[in-house]
Amino acid sequence: MIKVIIIFMFIFPAHTLQGEENYSREMQQAIRLYEEGKNTDAMDRFMDILVSGSPEEKSLANEYITKITNGVPPQTSIKDNKKITVVNTPPSNSSTKTQVETREISDEEVILKKVSDKIKQIKSDILIDLYRKRFIKLYMDESNQKPNYILIKEDQIFNDDLTFNQKVMDDLKKFAGLFTALGKVSVTIAPNGSITGNMKISNVRKASILHSYLISYGLSPTKVKLDMMGSNVSVTKKIDDLDGILFILNYDKEPELVSYENQLPQTYISAYPDRINPQKDEASIVEFSVIMGKNPIASWKLILSKKDNSGRKFAVQKLEGTDVLSSQILFNGREKILGDYYEDGEYEFSLDASDVKGNTSFSKKTIYITGSTVGEKKEGVSVKSKDITPKKIAKVANNNAALKSKNSVSLSKVFYKIYFETNTFKITKNSLLKLEQLANTYKDYPKSKIVLIGYGYVKEQKPKTAAYKRANAVKNWLVKNYKIDVKKIIIETKVVNIKKIIVEASLK
Repeated sequence: MIKVIIIFMFIFPAHTLQGEENYSREMQQAIRLYEEGKNTDAMDRFMDILVSGSPEEKSLANEYITKITNGVPPQTSIKDNKKITVVNTPPSNSSTKTQVETREISDEEVILKKVSDKIKQIKSDILIDLYRKRFIKLYMDESNQKPNYILIKEDQIFNDDLTFNQKVMDDLKKFAGLFTALGKVSVTIAPNGSITGNMKISNVRKASILHSYLISYGLSPTKVKLDMMGSNVSVTKKIDDLDGILFILNYDKEPELVSYENQLPQTYISAYPDRINPQKDEASIVEFSVIMGKNPIASWKLILSKKDNSGRKFAVQKLEGTDVLSSQILFNGREKILGDYYEDGEYEFSLDASDVKGNTSFSKKTIYITGSTVGEKKEGVSVKSKDITPKKIAKVANNNAALKSKNSVSLSKVFYKIYFETNTFKITKNSLLKLEQLANTYKDYPKSKIVLIGYGYVKEQKPKTAAYKRANAVKNWLVKNYKIDVKKIIIETKVVNIKKIIVEASLK
């Protein structure tokens, strides 16, 4: 029997497509633009669909936007392909000869396989390390690939005053990292004694403290839940030890993405490990969740920033969307997984979300890159002290500035796309939230300027005038509501051949 291996993308779940003919004309055009490599135009179409499309098309548009944001090229537009040899081996009792087939493997497939393999490796390394620890018992599934139950020995991790034993803190971080690596699994925590019927108050407190630790690590409380009474817990007879805090893992049930008891939206980010050396092929698994409260989510944005020595942040990558989700990404300290190495330093993942009522939530997680410049030749210009002259000092400064510019993404590369209600110059509610995010970012960079590019569609009446009116509407909103100096706002206009009636806002 020929084995077929399917590798899934590492950020959003895949959907079964029934053919482009089942989608709206707008969606078909957006997909074709993406396949032709016209990412900017495709992104605009997909963003329009996120605003006014059907629920199914909104979900699909979100996936395509993620691909474009991560630089994942379409299968048909990849020129630099690798060759792979596929050997189809018939069953042993068959007389059919083995067939050898050579086909092309794309950069996308290379990236997907690298991501999948690395996540499996990190998860395996965690399990092997934890297996040797005295404070934990792992009850694995039949394939020995993932745990179904985990028992934590309270006396090994807690002191008498209910504080954590400092000797196991690194292992507890690894334990929390395991749930990040396992991805979409629902976890129930049962206090010691809750299943056997001899639970004490101290058992409840210890389970609650451990649960709080996992949430503070960045795991979503809809993923890791505490069952105080153990009433909803079913345990197999294979569990030979119940003297401890029991974790029950359910891989058939994905974490909930709605928490109606919370008024506000919720955001969570966990990452393991939090220090990596890309030169040693180390990577971190980052899991982020956007949970809906009483009101639907209007928008969310995940930004990866590099911090310089002065504490200023430079945006490196950005993801954004409008739906609830819980997803993994792999951060290996390189551009788009296979690209150039990022320089050493502190990198921050920040996640903010807003609901339709304007309520917001914010979370962040820091990862440190070390060792990426070890053994590499510095690109800056070095000068011996005796040779220092004003001209050489200027040369060093210019080279270092160029190096910094090369390794950082300017704020102007982060665009906020502002949409308008049909046939009006009235900004949509979702876009008003984006302008709030833009204004808040501007406060961190008061010396920057805001660039507004108004777009006009060539077939609309007076497109250049319409483009200016759109940009001017955004400017007036920023000045009126956020007291931004009008002199700090630059307006530009563009007339295009596609139905692009938006404003692109960025910091410069």
